[in-house]
Parts: sequence; C-alpha cells; structure tokens
Amino acid sequence: MKIMIVDDSKFGRGMVRNYVKVIFPEAEFIPARHGMEALEIFDNHFNDGGIDIIFLDYLMPEMDGLSVAQQIMDKDKDAFIVMITSNLQDPIRAKAQNQGVKFFFNKPVKKSELLEVKQNWEKASKK
Repeated sequence: MKIMIVDDSKFGRGMVRNYVKVIFPEAEFIPARHGMEALEIFDNHFNDGGIDIIFLDYLMPEMDGLSVAQQIMDKDKDAFIVMITSNLQDPIRAKAQNQGVKFFFNKPVKKSELLEVKQNWEKASKK
C-alpha cells in the first residue's frame, strides 16, 4: 500500500505520517513538498499500481490542494483523496467534495477520522 502525504511543511508531513502510520502500519509513505511534486509522483506511480491514498494539504504555495485534487481526479476519477487543512471553510469543503475528495478534515487529524478513512478505503478497494 502506498500513501502520499502532500504538505509544504516538513513538520506537517511528519505529523500526518505519524498519525497515519498508527492506522496503516504496513504502508509505504511517499512525501511531496508541493502540488507540482505531488502530480509528478502521482504520474510516476500511475502505471505501477498507483497511490492508494493521498493526504493533501489545502493551503500550499504555487498550487492549492483543490487544484492538485482536480488534476489528479482528471487522471483517475477513483483516486482516494483526503484533504487536510487549518482553513476549514464550508465553501472550500463543498468544492472539494464536488471534485470527488473523499474526506475533508481540520488539522490535526483525529484517530477516529483516520479509522473512518481506513474503513472507507477498504470498502472502496474491494470493488
């Protein structure tokens, strides 16, 4: 299982990785520092099984999380994206959900939220 964590903050990537590792201990974690790097990594892994789950920060320089999510969803409509942010606004949440983002959480992510992600990912991956 491959999980990509996209956040311009090294601390943010590490924090998400530490939380997610508890729920997905077998996962290979792939960090991305910004949206363009995330898209490049996504493309590089697309033909070798892909990325199973993408944890995506909303607020990043150059390209925000919604733009990254849209480009990923254009390539793979079944991509499993979890957006995390400290900027939890209803219009942004609605736009993310309309784009196909599976979950939208406030930082820091809670264990109960990650358990919900795992349950939903397991259901989606069995289809």
